Amino acid sequence: MTDSKYFTTTKKGEIFELKSELNNDKKEKKKEAVKKVIASMTVGKDVSALFPDVVNCMQTDNLELKKLVYLYLMNYAKSQPDMAIMAVNTFVKDCEDPNPLIRALAVRTMGCIRVDKITEYLCEPLRKCLKDEDPYVRKTAAVCVAKLYDISSGLVEDQGFLEQLKELLSDSNPMVVANAVAALSEINESSPTGQPLVELSTTTINKLLTALNECTEWGQVFILDSLSNYTPRDEREAQSFADENAQVQLQLLTAVVKLFLKRPQHTQGLVQHVLSLATQDSDNPDLRDRGFIYWRTDPAAAKEVVLADKPLISEETDLLEPTLLDELICHISSLASVYHKPPTAFVEGRSAGGFFALRKLGTFARVADFMRSKTLPVRQGSDETVAPEATVIPNQESLIGDLLSMDLGGTAAPPPVPAAAPTSNVDLLGGGLDVLVKGMIEGFYLGTGPDITGGAAPSTTGLLGDIFGITTTPTMYTPPKALWLPADKGKGLVIQGTFARRSGQIYMELNLTNKAMQAMVGFAIQFNKNSFGLSPSVPMNVSALQPGQSLEYSLPLGTTGPVQRMEPLTTLQVAIKNNVDVFYYACQIPIQILFIEDGTLDKRVFLTTWRDIPSANEVQYTLNDIKGTTDSISNKMTLNNIFTIAKRNVEGQDMLYQSLKLTNNIWVLLELKLTPGLTYATLSLKSRSVEVAPYVFQAYDMICKN
Repeated sequence: MTDSKYFTTTKKGEIFELKSELNNDKKEKKKEAVKKVIASMTVGKDVSALFPDVVNCMQTDNLELKKLVYLYLMNYAKSQPDMAIMAVNTFVKDCEDPNPLIRALAVRTMGCIRVDKITEYLCEPLRKCLKDEDPYVRKTAAVCVAKLYDISSGLVEDQGFLEQLKELLSDSNPMVVANAVAALSEINESSPTGQPLVELSTTTINKLLTALNECTEWGQVFILDSLSNYTPRDEREAQSFADENAQVQLQLLTAVVKLFLKRPQHTQGLVQHVLSLATQDSDNPDLRDRGFIYWRTDPAAAKEVVLADKPLISEETDLLEPTLLDELICHISSLASVYHKPPTAFVEGRSAGGFFALRKLGTFARVADFMRSKTLPVRQGSDETVAPEATVIPNQESLIGDLLSMDLGGTAAPPPVPAAAPTSNVDLLGGGLDVLVKGMIEGFYLGTGPDITGGAAPSTTGLLGDIFGITTTPTMYTPPKALWLPADKGKGLVIQGTFARRSGQIYMELNLTNKAMQAMVGFAIQFNKNSFGLSPSVPMNVSALQPGQSLEYSLPLGTTGPVQRMEPLTTLQVAIKNNVDVFYYACQIPIQILFIEDGTLDKRVFLTTWRDIPSANEVQYTLNDIKGTTDSISNKMTLNNIFTIAKRNVEGQDMLYQSLKLTNNIWVLLELKLTPGLTYATLSLKSRSVEVAPYVFQAYDMICKN
């Protein structure tokens, strides 16, 4: 049975029983009784009436029992000072015990009993312990001197304990030295005159340095703290620069220059003197080189570097998905662990889409000249299987300052913008078969043409769809355009817009209208730092916008821009410039455009990840006005890169287990519970970054209702 039994007794007349047990002749009975007393004392019961009986138990050779009695004495000696004198003889006797643990325990307890009446009785035992042959007793006695000084400073000075402490600085045991230093430092700090009672000398400093390497960590802290307070007595003692080794000289030089940068008015002469010693009187080339560099360094520039604010240290491991983290650990010695990307991310041409695209292009050999004459944009299709790097989102800072400091000057000629998705409204007589062939080639090259590998049907059919009667496949949901910049704030410029995702590429769809009396030219656009690193992939290339004219423009976006957490999370602040002025507006990013195409998981991985994510990271929502069947909703979600991992029917309810992945490598696992015939559903969401949950719910709500 454990010692917890001593805390459960509630018997009446317990004090009388304890008194009887404390006076029992059997040692075990006494020890059990003392344990009960300590337990009662711990829970707040008054057991001071047992003081004489407990003190009588001190006269034992049982170390455990003696510790318990000493604990009782430390607690009740202050409230029973007259009774505490009874323990003095036992303390004196224990300080001469053959066991060093008992001697140290006795001197430690003496220091903890803060009773003036018995302090003078403790001087002789303490003096013996300071000269004890065992280092454990000596180091304990050193701490006891500091405690005794706090009770009676005059007694410590009169009895010569300070001199004995100084002698312990030369002790052969480093821990004794460390405790002596700690005791002297505490005594100096509590000195009533404010002046140090014990001053360190050069000889003492050398002794401390000798013991420094052999001490424990805390001992080194005490010694270093004492050394930091040491001041050389005269100029001669301080002038040892030339006698130091090279490393010390280099550090002294650097320290003096840093001090000069912080206090230039008071250290002008010091820094010139040290730089002269380093550059003129030293034979060390490293020291001379550093001295000359400091001579030539602009103080203002050096201050910005040396005294600059330290960068924020962030830990990104928790932001990596467990599956990616496990893969990176297997490649810890490669660049994959540095860039937080799997090794396949650095290998080009690995996707099947690129292989089949080349085969398709080979069938159009007759238009090779056309291919060479056109600069096709770099492929950014949805077959890219590499997960982008997880990004740490720092706290939001000043946003207006960032927008005002953006460089919105003239832009160079932009590279060609990928053509918009073809529609069925094509002039069949305008370009003939050349237009048809060109559209097929560009579509195949960009990965938007028909998939001959047996995958999903193309999202757009264009001219071929009109000729051969191919039906159009549903595409990802795009919210309707909203008014972002009204005419009164844009000085006649009206901007309506939305966001879309096509073939793995994010676009900002803009409708620009000029309601001013002059033409608008020289358009440029810039995004502020945002939660997902959205930024324009290419400069804005808009022709002159005449008065009363409107035009549509698709701006490709990337996710490699600067990142900063926004509130709300999906806020995007935009600055747009033309020849009239610079205009600012804010819009909300529909989070579904950030769902990437490789957001599916294996069933086992899904289950394991769901269990690993704590239940505190699970959020539930209710979806109302649901349209369509379970299969149609699953298909809708797949079109929006929300992938169904498994489907089950439990007690008449359809359960869809789904997953999605954001551009910043955040995984979201979902459980959608639908009841056939009802227009509402329950959505359960789990993610390690649960702050995205409300935005994912909004995306579900919009997709289900459209």
